[in-house]
Order: sequence, then C-alpha cells, then structure tokens
Amino acid sequence: MKLVVALAALALGPCGVLSGGCAKKNWNTRTFEYMSACCAPPSMISCPNGVPKACSEKCALVFNPFYRDCYKQFPASARGNMDKVKGMCKATGIITVSLGAKNGQRASAYELRVVKLTQNKKRPNYSTYSSQMIRACKKYNMKPVCDHPSYCKGDDQALYLGQTNHIAYKPHRNNKNYMPTGWERVSKMWDGLCSYTGTAGGTKDQNQKYGALCNIPATTHSWKNPQQANP
Repeated sequence: MKLVVALAALALGPCGVLSGGCAKKNWNTRTFEYMSACCAPPSMISCPNGVPKACSEKCALVFNPFYRDCYKQFPASARGNMDKVKGMCKATGIITVSLGAKNGQRASAYELRVVKLTQNKKRPNYSTYSSQMIRACKKYNMKPVCDHPSYCKGDDQALYLGQTNHIAYKPHRNNKNYMPTGWERVSKMWDGLCSYTGTAGGTKDQNQKYGALCNIPATTHSWKNPQQANP
C-alpha cells in the first residue's frame, strides 16, 4: 500500500524508530491526538471504550506510534481495547526487529517501514534526497535509516543501526560480519531502494551532491539524485 501518494515518486530505504518510550507530560496531548485522528468527533460516542469502528490511514499514522511509545502507560483496564485497535491498524507495512549490539549501538528493538517520497519539481536543485527522506519519514514519526556510519552515525535526523559498512551495497548488507545480529530478518527490505547519506558528497557530480546511495544495479550501488527515475 502506498502511504505517500504522488505522481512522481521515488523509493527510499526503510524509515525506522527505536521502540518504546513515552513522556508522561505528553500523555493527555497524545491521547487527544489519537481520539481526533481515529474518532469523529473525538468522543466516547463515536469510539465506544476508545475503539474506533475502523482504522483509517490517518488513524494508523497517529495510533501506531502512540501504541508503540505509550503502551506501558495505558491503564490495565484499557490495554485490551488498545490491543484491538492495534489489530485493526496492523496492516501498515511496519516490521519490528530486534538487533544486537554493535559498533557502540545498544541491542534494541526497531520498527521499520518502506516509504515513498515525492520530488520537488518547483525547486529541484535545492531539494536533496536526504532532505526529502527526512520529511517523508517524519510523517510516520520515524527517521531515515543511515546508510554508512561515516556518513550519518552521529546525525540526529537519522537512525544508525550499528552496521560497519554500507546498507545500500548488497554484498555489505548480506555480510553477517558487518551487520548486527538479527539483521537477516530485514536485509531484503533495502533491495533496489535508496539509503540516507546525510550531507555526504561535496562533489561536482550532481547525482552525488544531491543524491543518495541506491542498491542499483542489484549487485552493487550507485548515487542517484531526486530527479531520477523511481528505482
């Protein structure tokens, strides 16, 4: 299912987020956001026991991160109903994976999904692949997954998973010595797609200057800019 629809779409690698964590001070705000997105109007009449009649795309975009981040703070009496909503919203392309500790990254559970992004036709030369990836992932309260530690390990706008080398380069992606344990479950998510490289480039080559590393051709990788064809 395309979650970001556009006439000219570009495929990027999965967005991701660390599972868990919910600030208590945001509880009321996030509950209201959920009710506003999933219940119309936001009331117990339209959502008996907090459960909507169906999970729309708008509802899923708000509910899934709410459930992920705040489940431990749900009252025990409400968890059964929230589990029902999760069941309604589960078909959203999200994969949860537990990855082992590697290269300074702690062992953690992550949620990943493949996202489509749209190119900026009005000002193409000022719209980098990285900036578009950040915007596209932000719609899902996620961040683009970093391709290589030298590009974006310390980038607050990306998610580094602990890999030693490129995710976009299939021989690296499939090398167990380069990846954290558990990686084999999600490695194919990057087949034929592009990965976040931050501000890597600094070259006159327009593909690299404004682009990202993509698993194109299938056995290797290459720089692609946002104005090129959907891989």
